[in-house]
Amino acid sequence: MLTKSPLIYRQAPTSQGNPRQVSGQFLARNRLNARDRARLAAGIIGGQVTIRNLTVRQTARLCRVSEPYVAAVRRPPPAPESLAEHFARATPAEWLEAARTVGVTTVWDRMIAPLV
Repeated sequence: MLTKSPLIYRQAPTSQGNPRQVSGQFLARNRLNARDRARLAAGIIGGQVTIRNLTVRQTARLCRVSEPYVAAVRRPPPAPESLAEHFARATPAEWLEAARTVGVTTVWDRMIAPLV
């Protein structure tokens, strides 16, 4: 709320205990004039206004990184592929190579024999 004095607009005083909170969405979409934006900036610097819920774009710009990089870091890492999943998508040539590398006995003893 702004109060009009003869030459200067001043923001009405708020209680010292609870600073005014503005969201990142408000900062991105407000239609304040330059003077009111400067007051808002001064309030943020002075601690009378706090910012909450910055947008990804705002946070990325503050941290000097790209938005896609932030999105990639926020994404959980993919779960590692299980042996069963790897075998399910293997080609016949890969099956033969595995049997040659590990040995037919090992394949039989560890994978087939327990099922029999």
